[in-house]
Amino acid sequence: MPILTSKKYQLLWFFCLVFLPLQAKTFTKQIEWTTCERLTDSIRTHVMSFADALYNEHSLPICQHEWTNSPNRNEYTIQTLSSEIVPQEFINSIDTATLGTSPELQLENNDATTIINVVPFFKENGKIKRLTHYQIDATEARNTNNSNLPRHQYKEKSILASGSFVKIRVPNSGIYKLTYEELSSWGLNPAQIRIFGYGGAVLNENFNSDRIDDLPEVPFYIHKGSDNAFGKGDYILFHAQGPVSWSYLPNKFTYTHSMNTYSTHGYYFITSDASTGKHLNEVASAVINPETTHLVNTFDDYQLHEQEVFSALDPTGSNGGGQAFFGEQLNSGNTSFSTSFTFPNIVEGAVGKIKTQLAAASTIAASHFSLTFNGQQEKTITVSAMQPSIYVKGILSTNTHNFNLTHNKIDITLQADLPSDGKAYLNYIEMHIPRQLIMSGDAMYFRTKANIGSGKDNCYTLQNASPDVHIWNITHLDSIYRVPGIYSNNTVKFIGSTDELQQYVAVRTSSSQFNTPEFVGHINPQNLHALKNIEYVIICPEAFRSEAERLAMAHEEQDGLSWMVVSDEEVYNEFSSGTPDASAYRWFMKMLYDRHLAGISSVAPRYLLLMGDGTFDNRKLLHNSGPNTLLSYQSALNIMDETFAYPTDDYFGFLDDTEDTEFKETHMFVRLGIGRLPVSTVEQARDVVNKLITYMQDNQQGNWRSQLCFLADDGDRADHMISANRIADTISVRQPNYLINKIILDSYLQEVTAAGETYPIAKNKFDNQLRNGLLYLCYMGHGSPNAITNENMMTLESINNMRNEYYGVWGFGTCSFSHWDAQTISAGEAAVLNPLGGAIGVFSAARTVYADANERLLMEFSKNLFKKENGKYIRIGDVVRLAKNAPNREANRMAYLYLGDPALRIAHPTPYTVQTDTINAHPAHTIDTLRALSVNTIKGSIINDEGHIVKDFNGKTFVTIFDKEQKLTTLNNHNEESAAYPFHFKDRISVLFKGNVDVTNGKFEVTFMLPKDIQYNYGTGKIYYYALDTIHHTEGLGHFEDFLIGGSNPNAQFEDNGPDVDIYLNTLHFVSGGQVDERPLFIAYIDDPNGINTSGSGIGHDLQLTVDNNNEQTWNLNESFVSTNGSFRSGSIHYRMSTLEEGKHSLRFRAWDLLNNSTSKELEFEVVKGLAPHVYQLITYPNPAKSGDVIHFIFDHDRPSSVLETTLHIFDVSGRKIYTTTQQGGEHFTFTPNKATIGAGIYLYQFQIKTNESEITTQKSKIIITQQ
Repeated sequence: MPILTSKKYQLLWFFCLVFLPLQAKTFTKQIEWTTCERLTDSIRTHVMSFADALYNEHSLPICQHEWTNSPNRNEYTIQTLSSEIVPQEFINSIDTATLGTSPELQLENNDATTIINVVPFFKENGKIKRLTHYQIDATEARNTNNSNLPRHQYKEKSILASGSFVKIRVPNSGIYKLTYEELSSWGLNPAQIRIFGYGGAVLNENFNSDRIDDLPEVPFYIHKGSDNAFGKGDYILFHAQGPVSWSYLPNKFTYTHSMNTYSTHGYYFITSDASTGKHLNEVASAVINPETTHLVNTFDDYQLHEQEVFSALDPTGSNGGGQAFFGEQLNSGNTSFSTSFTFPNIVEGAVGKIKTQLAAASTIAASHFSLTFNGQQEKTITVSAMQPSIYVKGILSTNTHNFNLTHNKIDITLQADLPSDGKAYLNYIEMHIPRQLIMSGDAMYFRTKANIGSGKDNCYTLQNASPDVHIWNITHLDSIYRVPGIYSNNTVKFIGSTDELQQYVAVRTSSSQFNTPEFVGHINPQNLHALKNIEYVIICPEAFRSEAERLAMAHEEQDGLSWMVVSDEEVYNEFSSGTPDASAYRWFMKMLYDRHLAGISSVAPRYLLLMGDGTFDNRKLLHNSGPNTLLSYQSALNIMDETFAYPTDDYFGFLDDTEDTEFKETHMFVRLGIGRLPVSTVEQARDVVNKLITYMQDNQQGNWRSQLCFLADDGDRADHMISANRIADTISVRQPNYLINKIILDSYLQEVTAAGETYPIAKNKFDNQLRNGLLYLCYMGHGSPNAITNENMMTLESINNMRNEYYGVWGFGTCSFSHWDAQTISAGEAAVLNPLGGAIGVFSAARTVYADANERLLMEFSKNLFKKENGKYIRIGDVVRLAKNAPNREANRMAYLYLGDPALRIAHPTPYTVQTDTINAHPAHTIDTLRALSVNTIKGSIINDEGHIVKDFNGKTFVTIFDKEQKLTTLNNHNEESAAYPFHFKDRISVLFKGNVDVTNGKFEVTFMLPKDIQYNYGTGKIYYYALDTIHHTEGLGHFEDFLIGGSNPNAQFEDNGPDVDIYLNTLHFVSGGQVDERPLFIAYIDDPNGINTSGSGIGHDLQLTVDNNNEQTWNLNESFVSTNGSFRSGSIHYRMSTLEEGKHSLRFRAWDLLNNSTSKELEFEVVKGLAPHVYQLITYPNPAKSGDVIHFIFDHDRPSSVLETTLHIFDVSGRKIYTTTQQGGEHFTFTPNKATIGAGIYLYQFQIKTNESEITTQKSKIIITQQ
């Protein structure tokens, strides 16, 4: 019966504590097995299931329980009460190698609770079984020692903290030589050389394992020549570790290799600023007692063939993923592969071992392979056929075969017999060969697994040696030493421990044939090991440091967040021996985390920002795999399955001592708020930081901050509609002050054109909401790196072209929208990188994900966006962390990441509440009724948390009044036969009034008339308020529902005159027939004594704009209408049109009043590509100006809401240019003359003005500068 320990206290076992049992708690569960379908990107998979099932990293259903922690330590056991055999149809879906003889418990502690995952599958008597009834027992124990120290300890000062260091690297493990001349040429004192590091082995991902902290000193052999002085012609020798490492597996009695997936080299550091380094020259004499030793004259050798040529997920391209790269491809035109291995002095007649790993892909039949050794001894491999899948690229097969040794050279041939559709990919070949302990070459590495744990030492006898052959023990890279030996008759004998496997190298120290390391460069002093009390860490390339620091300082200025910006190279230098390794980021963050646990640091690290794009191809083995600005961590759960070979930044937040990356993903807790800015150039970094700081500075206040949108895809048995609607309704109940906009695509009429399926009305509404601004956009449905929905509601191109002034947070429950580690920029990345629009941050998936798990994750994300701690809304990194750590979490979660700044707080309107005081002079607590065509007055107040009016609040209140909630039914545009169709949902779709009024001393009053187009049945309406103090820049939200809407005003007055309408393009100077750019701004001013109809309730009574009488270029502008302040009788529209083709066009605009009288207006215009802006007037003040004055230049131009690039040139009276400056902005340019460059006098100036898409307009004038 397995026993597992609550994670929070598991580390206490390391301190040999005594626990006393106190009491036991018991929980039982019965499982009633069923089947269900899981949806991912329109692919439905038939799987085992049961009530409340979650799915783990192997796509198996698991049971999850949450257990309240006791004050003391808990031990958990599971008992099988009943079970049954797994049906044969599901056997292939289970990786039986991961199963034990009893069900598995997986535990993770999260402060107050422990999450217990039960994997209800196990092996019994050769059968695969599943639980049907089980019991969990929790035993509480008393801890007699309160120590809770983290496992790992860290130096307070790095070896790199002072002095001058040179960085070198090596491509392979081996003995390397550094000559006196080389050391001198690098600016080092050869007489005082010290070497530090441990090379290029990939870092261990398991925190339970020991590790080397900082940089150990590397001992070396020094060859001084006959004069016994280190000088010209002399050299030093040292052992260096390359990127391929080997380890011994005691439980399997064999060796295995590990390829560093981050680097092709191992790195070391050299200095001469301190005392003389460690030498391997001197050693004590050996004493050998044959009676207490095992004689050893053979050893275990191994070699590797592994070519890293293409990604397992994309053999023919550059959009792969995961950690695995394969080397050779086999298919119908190339069915065999051959290679050779040479091992000197084999033990003839002994048994060698070959281990191969390959993948085969065929949906027709099994693939068969044969292995031959020197043309004989054939071994066979069979890989079964796979189920058809667009995600699984093949079936991985690892095989081990023994063969008889006959020759030092071993020729290997792999022959494939593939089905007609078959392909195969070779990952690696390991050869394990016993050799005689005979010196071969100038350096020979050896080891033996014989006699380990026997209690007696090994006595090694190395033949063919000479007096200059030294034996080094390199078992532990931080404690290499020379082994004492006895030389006699070309033989060296020495003693070696058998407590653990010992690794040795015999070095012919007189040889000068060793390779030389590659010089990398000099490094500056650094000391990350001294850091503590850091809340916010930014890791970035050195080139981005200034932008990262600018962002961090903005956070510090805003709310005192402590921060540190470190370069990726600095992290590698101290945490992975200078070798690029993503785990170095994680170990760095763990050091900060552990220091808080140990009481060394008063604050814990909270947020990690990775400022840099990345690629699945961390080593850049492929020439076109995308930028590698910062490393990515790639999951290795299933290297052949796209759904599990994803990048995850969560890895850097798994910081508890018992975390490893076998990735029992459903029970690992993320301890940091993590975000990534996928920038690859300094310009991109600057643009994104500008965007973030603008958002943080709170200068973009407005009604958009109260707006939320929930977009649902169609089809798939209404799964996405159900999910989006459920999330929207949950938020609506929990956050009633926020205005919920539902766009359920299947509730709109779908149109089919030559370009495909479209939802023109829904797209128009969606685009309007993006333009007007959304605090949060949630989408559930189909996606890709290039678009969402099959109808292209949002595409990569449209995101790049966005010019929305207000940036929201996007949460997308969809596949691959943020596929950030590919060659090309994904839509999610583009939304964040767009300097003039898009999103402030995107939470979405980098790979294919499952629809049911998406809903659970996005539900938690959406709810947490509104969570407060200590009176403040939590930062977006905490929103992501809490969502990923929530109960009922699944493997799906780690494919999601946040593209953006995790330390950012979402721009919620704070801190006040808007309340309704009276409606039509009746107190708000009495139920009043508003009728069609009735004129009504609402009075309200801005109140604080204590319920008092905020008397110094002066500004605006934006009021939106909705008709009753309606029961709506979708159209089933795809004619799906499903019980979910038609889908029914509730929504408020009719805006009866939208306007703004003044707030004076905390009070406001709004008067409006309800339109004729209402739902005449009686029911509850809803009012939304957003208030802005334009002096103190505080805000407030509110809502009101205690009133009825229905019926009509019997005293209404009727007339048949339509509204007064004036329309323009780009500017009020526009006249019909004029020229405009490709995306002109439509402007309309509307006035009517009976108000303007924007309800959308009456068919055809919308504010509608049509270009060229084309229905596909028709837009509903109801949501773009803004009432004149304090009046329901007039208002305006400013609407940026979609890109139009060059040439002549016409447009027609139609508006309705509340009595349903209409007016239409038309314009002719010509679109000119690249049309330069037109400046109607340029005002300069003050002019004359004094040196040091701020001079303002104001433009009246025809590019409203566009970002202008304006360049100012100043010339003296002789025409000589003396000054130039450029600014990005709109119609306002400022300049401060400095008398050091521009003294008193008369100057000519020239402005060059352009937009991103236009030609240049030039304006000239003069300015006078006087003495100060």
